[in-house]
Amino acid sequence: MERGSSSLSVSGHPEAIQTRITSPGFFNMQGIPLFLGRDFVSEEGQVGKDHVLIMTNRLWRERFGSDAHIIGQQLRLNREPYTVVGVLAAGMPDRFESHLFVRWPSSLSRSPTICIGWL
Repeated sequence: MERGSSSLSVSGHPEAIQTRITSPGFFNMQGIPLFLGRDFVSEEGQVGKDHVLIMTNRLWRERFGSDAHIIGQQLRLNREPYTVVGVLAAGMPDRFESHLFVRWPSSLSRSPTICIGWL
């Protein structure tokens, strides 16, 4: 599982945020429940369907004001649109270094649009 920093832009205000690349079933395997939405699905590994993200409950509360309608909204991550598909339940995940999780692409020739390493 790779991690790095991404630029999250909401209402034209970008901020650097730690992002982790995960695969479908990761949260279930770790016993981490979702508060809103769902986990990643296999089809989202395909080019054109892979711009989806899951966020921590802490980020959802602090940056998005606990917006109950966040699922399905598009956010700009490194200048590209990503659709919010899930918000993790409050608790341990809020202490993770990364607060955004994106889908690992199925194609090995294509890498996600996050910066692995220093900005």
